[in-house]
Amino acid sequence: GESATFLCLQLSPQLFEKVYPGFGRITTEDYRVTPYFSAAECVGIRDDLRELTEVFLERPPFFEILCTGLCARLFSRILSTIPCRNMSAEELANVDRRNARLERFIRFVDDNYSHKIMLSDFAEGEGCSVSYLSRFLKSALNQSFQEYVNSVRFHSACKLIAGGGMKMLDVCEEAGFSDYRYFSAAFKKHCGMTPEEYSRQAVKPEDHSVRHSLHSLERFYTRDQSRELLAKIRPQ
Repeated sequence: GESATFLCLQLSPQLFEKVYPGFGRITTEDYRVTPYFSAAECVGIRDDLRELTEVFLERPPFFEILCTGLCARLFSRILSTIPCRNMSAEELANVDRRNARLERFIRFVDDNYSHKIMLSDFAEGEGCSVSYLSRFLKSALNQSFQEYVNSVRFHSACKLIAGGGMKMLDVCEEAGFSDYRYFSAAFKKHCGMTPEEYSRQAVKPEDHSVRHSLHSLERFYTRDQSRELLAKIRPQ
């Protein structure tokens, strides 16, 4: 029920494909590490990630080489312990098709959320049934079609409010909500307050550390702020 800050590592499979050509085909059987590592080993993984982040932020000479080495050590430790396997060419092709369809869906919603939007329109373009796509979206996004569209509309409304100078009814209409009741319900669901209450405490446009998109509201920390956050998880 409280807010959280995540330290995440994202890298391209191409980073390791020269030394391990099959890296892009690896898939794990589980997304958790805790069932496979002891508590001390989990702390070690966290420390590796913290050290990697500190090097990336400090950027000493040749930090790129050191970051690559730390990434290699981290992934070697995880992949040698968590059950994993190489996907077949057919499986990899299916993953690519699934990801491509999901990207097309996201673009479809981005282009059409501000007016009436129906899953049947996307299904027709994909040559699929609505029921199949409903199951696909639930599996891929853990949301129904309408839940996802409403979340995009909510973030659009937040962006409009943060820009300032708009009446709430105008924000409601431009963000694509059919009426003010749904508009208000979206804010109650996502942030526990009405649109008016959100507007009164909305981030000011000049605060460049917060960036709105159609999919999230993210706060970008400066290098010094990031160091302060890392200090909280540094071993004493």
